[in-house]
Amino acid sequence: MIRSAPEVPPQLDIELSQASGWSLIKAAGEIDLASVGQLEEAVEATLASGARQVAIDLTDITFLDSTGLRALISAHTRLEETEGQLAVIIDGGPVERLFDITGMTSTLHIHPSLESVTS
Repeated sequence: MIRSAPEVPPQLDIELSQASGWSLIKAAGEIDLASVGQLEEAVEATLASGARQVAIDLTDITFLDSTGLRALISAHTRLEETEGQLAVIIDGGPVERLFDITGMTSTLHIHPSLESVTS
């Protein structure tokens, strides 16, 4: 008898809010193949609401894989096409290291805090 591994629910929490004219998507946990759909849905809902200035806060993300990077690049591209702007908030750690290694710091607009985005 072959037993399959128990399904593990995605370990990602998303909060949507507004701050100084910016739509904020705050993510906490892990962004990987199992959870990236939640981030994509949050981005889609935010863009569908007409938002053109979107900040994605990754300061509480403990793991980000290539599917998460792809979702961020997709959001960035979609906003640029509508003359919008995406800001990504990271404050060091493994996520920032991944951005450095992959060159995403030169592609995406990176900020250390929400205050640096909205000021």
